[in-house]
This record gives sequence, C-alpha cells and structure tokens, in this order.
Amino acid sequence: MKNNDWLAKYVDAITITHNDKAVVVSDMDYKICYASKTYLSITAAKDVIGKNMDENHPGYEYKEEIKKLAKKVEESGKTASFFAIYRFPGSDYKRCYWYQLSPIINPHTQQVVGKIGEIQEVNERYLTRILGLLNNLSNLHPRMIKKDPNYSAPNLNTREEEVLFLLTLKHSHKSIAAILSKLAKRETTVSTINSLIRQQLFKKFNVESTEELINTVIQANFIRRIPPSLLEEQEGIFMIRFCDLRH
Repeated sequence: MKNNDWLAKYVDAITITHNDKAVVVSDMDYKICYASKTYLSITAAKDVIGKNMDENHPGYEYKEEIKKLAKKVEESGKTASFFAIYRFPGSDYKRCYWYQLSPIINPHTQQVVGKIGEIQEVNERYLTRILGLLNNLSNLHPRMIKKDPNYSAPNLNTREEEVLFLLTLKHSHKSIAAILSKLAKRETTVSTINSLIRQQLFKKFNVESTEELINTVIQANFIRRIPPSLLEEQEGIFMIRFCDLRH
C-alpha cells in the first residue's frame, strides 16, 4: 500500500480509536490532516486541517524547534516526549503541556509517512492523576509513611514549594539547582538545595529521608498545582527525551 493511502487509512482509524484523546496527525510536509475535538478544545486552535502551524496556533513561536524534533522523530523512528510552556495567542495566559510525538510507519514500506502527537495539559487534574499513581505505588511500602492522625499540611515559602514540586517529579538536586538558577537568573548551588531539603523540608514534614518526604507528600495529596513562580518566566520546550515504543 502506498504511503499516502496508508496515512489516510491511519487517520480513519484514529478518528475512532483516539477521538477522546487530544491528538493531532500531520503528514511529511507538517500539514495537519487530523485534529481531535479534545485537541482543538485544549489548544483553542481553529481551522487547522490542511495547514501548517500558523501564528494563531498556541506554541507557534516554537514552531521551528518543534519541527526539529519532528525531523529527529522521522529519522530515528523514535518517540519524543517533552514539556512545553507558552502563552496563548493574543493573551498573557500561560499553560504547560506534556507532549508525545511519535512516527507513523507504513508497515508495507517500513517508511515514516507522518507523525502523531498527543498532548495533556499539566493542570491540577493531571497532577492528581500522576501523583495518585505514585501514591498507589508508595502504598507498597507502608513502613516508609508516618501515620499521624494529627497531621496538618505545613505552610511553605515560594522556594520551598518550588523545590518540593520538582523533587516530587523525580528531579535530582543538581537538576533542581539548574532549573532554579535559570528561573532566578542567578546561581543556585546544589549545596543550597541540599540544605533547604534537609533543614527546612525534612523539619516541616517531620521526616528523615528524601524518599520518606516524597511518599509523605504524595499520600497527603499535598501538591495540587504547579508553583506559579515556575511559570512566571519560563517559556519554551523542556525535558526532551527520545525512546523507542515499538518494542
């Protein structure tokens, strides 16, 4: 089967199997040939079929960077996942998304014929789902959780909230220091992060290790939002990873 015919059949199938997901399909010329209702609702994009990403599409300012990622997906046959933070066209409102961009391969020719992208907005619902999964995993190790019937969530300052959020998402102390250095536009050292975690967060949550801290935070459902300070300055594409999902 020819590549164009296969892509058309793929789109027909996607309209049935992925209609409840936020997905978009593009051809080898980066023209959009399918966008689910959920995708259009989340992105507020309109009249996208048959078009490339234009200035009315959220994230347009990162079009070239996304194209480079798409090119690497085509060449490697691997799936790219990344976070994107950008403002909506004509507004100061900023959102954070998790993207997964995968190649569409014609099994008859073994050639890449297009790309399919799936997005999820990183909001309270997303965080609740992700942290809820981690909570279920943490229940496998109940000895790590301090059961305190009088437990009450502590008040955190802005920096403590930032560090705790990034720590819960499995960032290393070095990674947290790098992110906060970029955010503050001045160096934040790893030793500063170590000190804040051990001397401030351990004390406030009454724990003795990082693992215990993370488990306690997850079970208490403490994190319900992205710290606003992390979105104030950051925009762009972050945490890009490639992996092969075909095996």
